[in-house]
Amino acid sequence: MLEHLNGALDYIEQNLENEIDEQEIAKRAFCSVYHFKRMFAYLAGIPLQEYIRRRRLTHALKVVARNANMIITWRLLPLNNAQRTCLI
Repeated sequence: MLEHLNGALDYIEQNLENEIDEQEIAKRAFCSVYHFKRMFAYLAGIPLQEYIRRRRLTHALKVVARNANMIITWRLLPLNNAQRTCLI
């Protein structure tokens, strides 16, 4: 049973940037949407939609942090005067 729940969680993780279908989650857990939501809330301590919201927020913060590091690195590269003029 736990491997089916892990399959449902894998689906959520793989689709954080896409629409997440509750029917597909329940199908991967081999149960109905109704039962999956109740089972998930019992095991995780939070409702499914709250879990998805938090995971999306965490994922978005990681993407922003990764991109911010790339921008900072780019800004630290030495530029000649012609390149600086193009940036202004």
